Amino acid sequence: METKKKNNFLDIANEVKSVSTTRRKLKLEKALDRFLVTGENQIVDDIKSVVSDLSFSNRMIHVALSKIDINVSESAVRRYRVKYGIVEG
Repeated sequence: METKKKNNFLDIANEVKSVSTTRRKLKLEKALDRFLVTGENQIVDDIKSVVSDLSFSNRMIHVALSKIDINVSESAVRRYRVKYGIVEG
């Protein structure tokens, strides 16, 4: 019985995977996109620079972003860093 459930789940997961071709943007990516749309490229460059600098912790970046009304969690900052190879997952 358990093998059947496992196989069914694997089949279901593979089906979902084959249908899901879209990739959701990360919260920080969405925030950066909003600045780019309004032509605020310098703030995007500044944020990317800080995010790339490992002397700033995820918490520090989270707090700094919240002060400019970008409300993303520390884990959202971490996910961004992992995705772009700044830190390892």
